[in-house]
Amino acid sequence: MMADAPQYHYESEDKSGKPKNLKQAIKLTNENAAEMMEYLNKLNATQ
Repeated sequence: MMADAPQYHYESEDKSGKPKNLKQAIKLTNENAAEMMEYLNKLNATQ
């Protein structure tokens, strides 16, 4: 079920995958949350 869920990749200067700064981290998290809700709503609609 989660195979086609959005995959998240953070742009970062280091290779640890951490966001460059807190503001960007929050922005990415909000986008991810919105995208995930959209995905879950789409799943619910198809059932």
